[in-house]
This record gives sequence, C-alpha cells and structure tokens, in this order.
Amino acid sequence: HHRLGVRSRTLQALAMLAVVPGSSAVTPAGAGPGGPVVPGVSSLGHAATVKDGVLQPPADLQGIIDKTAQFVARNGPEFESRILKNEQSNPKFGFLNSSDPFHPYYRNKISELRGDAPAAETAAAAPGA
Repeated sequence: HHRLGVRSRTLQALAMLAVVPGSSAVTPAGAGPGGPVVPGVSSLGHAATVKDGVLQPPADLQGIIDKTAQFVARNGPEFESRILKNEQSNPKFGFLNSSDPFHPYYRNKISELRGDAPAAETAAAAPGA
C-alpha cells in the first residue's frame, strides 16, 4: 500500500513539471497558419531538430519527456498507463500517444534508460553491413 503512495506523489511531481511557469502559452506571438506541416510541432515555436532520424523536442518539453521516461523505465508500463489516464487532457503529455511527433524520442529515451540499444543504433552497428 505504501508503494501506491509513492507512485501518487510521483504522478503529482510529473504533473507539476508540466506546469512550468511561463510555459502555458505554447503558441508564440505571431504564429499562424502556413507554418511547418509537422503535426504538433508548428505550434511549439521552435526550430525542429532531428537527431538519428528522431525529432528532438524543445528544451521545456524534453525535460518532461525525459523525467517521464525515467519513471516509466523504472516502474513499468502500468505506470505509463496511469499517466495516460490522469493526464489525457494535458497537451504537455501528448508524447505518450503513438501519433505524437515526439513519441519516438520518448520511446528511445525509455530504451536508453533500460539499457536497450535503440533500433537505429543496432542496425548501424550490425557487423558485415
């Protein structure tokens, strides 16, 4: 029973991370239609960077994604399910959905934290290529 209390506090800490002061306005001033076509990225107002074929999130979102990945790597997929359920209306946790442009970054981060080699690195390191 004690373990559930720790998980609840962890969920609260993650939710607090998503409410970083000054970050509530996600759309930059002057942003409008006609921006980049990548879904979910044009409204974030940052230059999209791609590393190893994976779209990298902006710094504020990267902190949330990295911290969430740490908790999920440690606590398992049930923990991710609870975050999805509790934060389903919070756009800061959109990366949990497989259709989100930052979902591959999130998945790679979990693999990295668990010690698994990301798929891109495994293919590049294959002998006799």
